[in-house]
Amino acid sequence: MALSENMSLLHVGALVLSGGVLGGCSDFIRGLIFRGSLHFNDHPIGFWQSALNLLLFGFVGAAGAVALQFVFVLLDSFSDSYNVTRQVFLISVSTAAGFGARRILPKLTDRIEDQIEQIKKDNVQLKSQTLVNLEKIKEIKTGNQENFIFNKVLTILQQKTPEHNDFVWSLKNLKSILDHDKFNRPACILTGRIHRRMGNLNAGIDVLSSVIVRKSQENQYDQDFADILYQRAVYYALLHNDLKDDEKSNSIDRIISDLKKSFDISPDNKEEARHEKDFSDIKSNKDFKEAIK
Repeated sequence: MALSENMSLLHVGALVLSGGVLGGCSDFIRGLIFRGSLHFNDHPIGFWQSALNLLLFGFVGAAGAVALQFVFVLLDSFSDSYNVTRQVFLISVSTAAGFGARRILPKLTDRIEDQIEQIKKDNVQLKSQTLVNLEKIKEIKTGNQENFIFNKVLTILQQKTPEHNDFVWSLKNLKSILDHDKFNRPACILTGRIHRRMGNLNAGIDVLSSVIVRKSQENQYDQDFADILYQRAVYYALLHNDLKDDEKSNSIDRIISDLKKSFDISPDNKEEARHEKDFSDIKSNKDFKEAIK
């Protein structure tokens, strides 16, 4: 279509604004006829204030007409065809919009504000749900990573002669888990077992002891606490025969103390202790026999 056959933006604007102002002024006159005198908010007003109100009604009417045309544009219902029918349509619709603008615009504004508020709430909920999902994903990734490390460490422990680098890798990765979760039972016990395989039971005892102290400070006397106490008693027992005679009495006291605390929390550990091969060197001790009865 040739340019001369299209309605220019200026032409459209003039028609829309003219219709809107006409509708707004018509609304003002309708109110004047209805009341029979010049009023504003149910109070009588003078000539100049009436003139100002007439301008205000015209402005609101123009705003209403422009808002309506904006809706048409959004709905892709606007045509730029230049003909009499199109012009009459624009002026008519704009006049109607201007006439009802004073009543429609506040409702439209409230509706838009409600939608904006709902969008804000939806965004907050979406953000909150996104954070929850991210945390779940993080937990899953962390869990998967931990399981990978645990499985690999167990594989290393099952080997007859693991490489030294495998021990180093195990200790490094188990420490990273304990740094993140200081009460992680599998990481704690596996760290102790790695130290045991490396021939350093005292280092294993130190790791177990640090977790026992932290759990005691947090009053976490649970199954994990019982199992870690049991494991420490095992390591004390493995060191028992290498101690001097005057040190063995204290060693037995430590073993019995850990076992009793462990049994109080988890009676099943007592049954395990009765068949524990690592206690073979102290099974003849009367205090140990009494503890596992």
